[in-house]
Amino acid sequence: MNRTEKQELIDELHKEFKESPHAVLLDFKGLSVPAVTEFRRKVRASGSRYRVVKNSLALRAAKGTPLEQLEGKLEGYTSIAYSADDPVALAKVLVDFAKENPQLSVKAGIVAGSQLLDAAGVKALSTMPGL
Repeated sequence: MNRTEKQELIDELHKEFKESPHAVLLDFKGLSVPAVTEFRRKVRASGSRYRVVKNSLALRAAKGTPLEQLEGKLEGYTSIAYSADDPVALAKVLVDFAKENPQLSVKAGIVAGSQLLDAAGVKALSTMPGL
């Protein structure tokens, strides 16, 4: 990926992150390709997005967005699931899938662009009634 392609990806991600005040960082190490495909389908069905991006590019894209607060958690194998609408629906999909596939683990999350959550907070969010 050359410099212009990276900048285009950063700009695209920045726009998406700015429009999505709800996000969850995940560790996906060890997840099989069919499992990831199934996971992506479930996340899309909940009205959310799921991306695997290099941490350095995600950090640049998060500048000036609510996700900037999660920069300390962007280490190792990290993917981002984010939503503009319903954080509860996203959390339910993530927690339910992680029960079936223990390789997927929640690192941290952010709700409404300001409330930081740890893994237990995301799990608690998944038990709430949806919007």
